[in-house]
Amino acid sequence: MDAGFYLVRRRKCFVRHFGVLAELPGRPAEVFELLPEGYRVTDLATFAAGRSVSFSDWRPLSAAPGVRARLAALAAERPTWNLCTHNCEHAARWVLTGRRESRQIGRWAGVAAALVGAAVLLGRR
Repeated sequence: MDAGFYLVRRRKCFVRHFGVLAELPGRPAEVFELLPEGYRVTDLATFAAGRSVSFSDWRPLSAAPGVRARLAALAAERPTWNLCTHNCEHAARWVLTGRRESRQIGRWAGVAAALVGAAVLLGRR
């Protein structure tokens, strides 16, 4: 793997768990992740928890100042986990890209809206 930062994810039941992998020359790989109990930095094997992981959204080492600045600011700005507004995906994507988003929450919200809509339509018949 090239040196830099990656969005890393693994399946956890019906959802995916996200983190940021730092692959730096001469250092063991580290994964930053947000859990309901707080932030932690761990190794890739611990993050994987026996499951396969996938990597995407690579950022080169030249992006390190921005990634490190967001990483340092995150715990102060958003100290707690929240399923809908600040989960592991929100944190990882913001650290890596500067955008707070959770595509999983967007998809689940779309499914929920479709189910509610269908229930309303079926109830009117």
